[in-house]
Amino acid sequence: MVRRVLLPMMALVSVGMFSSAEALVLCVNPNGAVDALAQCKPGMTQLDPKAVGIVGPPGPAGPAGPQGPAGSEGPAGPQGLTGATGAQGPAGPAGPIGAAGPQGPAGPQGPAGSGGTPLFAWVNRDGTVNASSGLANPSANVRVDFGTYRLTFNRDVSSCAWNVSRVTDLGVLQFDPNVQLTAFGSGMFGIGGNGTVEVIGIGNGGSATDHPFSLVVVCP
Repeated sequence: MVRRVLLPMMALVSVGMFSSAEALVLCVNPNGAVDALAQCKPGMTQLDPKAVGIVGPPGPAGPAGPQGPAGSEGPAGPQGLTGATGAQGPAGPAGPIGAAGPQGPAGPQGPAGSGGTPLFAWVNRDGTVNASSGLANPSANVRVDFGTYRLTFNRDVSSCAWNVSRVTDLGVLQFDPNVQLTAFGSGMFGIGGNGTVEVIGIGNGGSATDHPFSLVVVCP
């Protein structure tokens, strides 16, 4: 009789307890009283809410809760290993030609070349010059002694070649096949400068002899 009276009360107690503490269980003591406890005590019997009909049907789904805050960014992971070098790609097309750069300053003037008019002199027996090219003073008399002529050019001829030959005076037959002519750069012997060439005529018996001549100087 007591249990029948207590069952409606148990339902009410259960509903009230479940509304406030979802983690409690229903416990029946030996005298039929029902308590909502976290855990049944010794001598109590735990009731199954479904068996006694106090669990209703599930309610409708509640509205979605607000989105939680974004989590903090984790630490960066370790750097991976360097991959293998790939194959070389094809050569690209040639770029456009760049603009011309500014013109640089002019360089120093180089030495005079060996081309052009050669150095020469056509000299009479008395030492006057009929024609010449490159003499420092074409109007000067070049005879310095018997059979000795000294010609000074306007450049260094110490490393040049000298070629002398017998000729005749201008309009006068003065040619002696027995006179031998010799030319040499006298500057190397301290006679005159490096632009001086000396011509000597030697006649019969080895004596110095005057004779008209033509001298050509060829330089590298």
